[in-house]
Amino acid sequence: MDGLMLNISWVVFSMTLVVLSLASSQLGPRLLRIFMRDTSTQVVLGTFAATYLYCLLVFNTIRLLETITVIAGFVHRPEDRSALMRQAEMIARGAGEALPEEEDRREVEALWKAFLHT
Repeated sequence: MDGLMLNISWVVFSMTLVVLSLASSQLGPRLLRIFMRDTSTQVVLGTFAATYLYCLLVFNTIRLLETITVIAGFVHRPEDRSALMRQAEMIARGAGEALPEEEDRREVEALWKAFLHT
């Protein structure tokens, strides 16, 4: 679901910028100032930006845990394994506190458990 929101946000944001660019070149820069002063425009663009940042946060967290799990399969020294364990634990704990969506937290928890079984 996060990937879908990321793509939708990016497409809508890009299309808005293209329309604004074309309109301001034909109708003048005043249109851009009027558009950006509108409160509803600011709220919508802020929501798109926040959604995009949230998706990046979730993707980054999940990829980090997946990467640590793969690396753990090649690590043999206890010191290295301990360092990976601390890193994965810190990522899982931070994700549990920062991610508001239950589905995202469950996915991170599943990756954390997969790491513990490697």
